[in-house]
Amino acid sequence: MRSKNKYPKWDNPYLNRAEEIRIIAESLKDPECRAMLFRLADTYDEMARTVCHDAAFKGH
Repeated sequence: MRSKNKYPKWDNPYLNRAEEIRIIAESLKDPECRAMLFRLADTYDEMARTVCHDAAFKGH
């Protein structure tokens, strides 16, 4: 389930954090904890998309 990101990791701390969280989640046995962490990783992916979009919109 790792690395479903479509966006480059170029200094994007949100994507890096999402990947770290997914690695941790994969190591857990408790399905509820795993699900919580995967949802958190999805939230970081969404934040990364927002940052990417905002940077592109502002011309950075």
